[in-house]
Amino acid sequence: TFSVNKVVTGTITTSDFYIKLKRVKNSTTEWLHHESADTWSWGAEGSATEFSFKDGGIITFTGLDVDGYTYTVVEDTGRVNITGFSYTSTSADTNASVVIDTADDYTGTITNKYTPQMGSISITKKIDGVDAKGTYSIAIKDGEGNYYNDSGVNNGTSPFYVNFAKDETKTWSDLPVPQTYYIEEADANVVGYLWTVDAPDSITLVPGQSANVDVTNKYESGYR
Repeated sequence: TFSVNKVVTGTITTSDFYIKLKRVKNSTTEWLHHESADTWSWGAEGSATEFSFKDGGIITFTGLDVDGYTYTVVEDTGRVNITGFSYTSTSADTNASVVIDTADDYTGTITNKYTPQMGSISITKKIDGVDAKGTYSIAIKDGEGNYYNDSGVNNGTSPFYVNFAKDETKTWSDLPVPQTYYIEEADANVVGYLWTVDAPDSITLVPGQSANVDVTNKYESGYR
């Protein structure tokens, strides 16, 4: 017998997962096909039967011919994607493949891991005219006033500023999505200059998105 366990880690989903069973002998590949209630056959992939199960499920194939065949479970990866998550699949051995013989039964596990897709914001500090201050401090926060460090960790309402020089680019990575973020620059007034800032009002990230924005400071001299 050949048994296959389904395990889902990360984000547990109630979705069905679909597999097919194929066998190879002497370079000839055949796929298992369910013809009727008690009738099974082996043939082309186009006629192969799909078997579905959920996280924690097990499918067992019995009565397999052990005369030198290699049996392989193939998962339909086209139907395992979940919006907002990246997906990987691993098995207890390579490709969940095993040579069945008369000496043993085999149980393999196919594990699907779902990891939330995050977003990132890269900010470039631009200066229009005189570089009057030299160092500029910028923060990113969400609509509830929570600040995020440059590794995407929520710092709560305690400001977290990143320092920039003129034309420098820095990135906040692994930001939770979907979410709208706001750019905040610390006071960059310089005596004798009128300071203005040109930056997006907000940035809305979707899963997997990387946003690139400029924050431009302009200093006009002759002001007190």
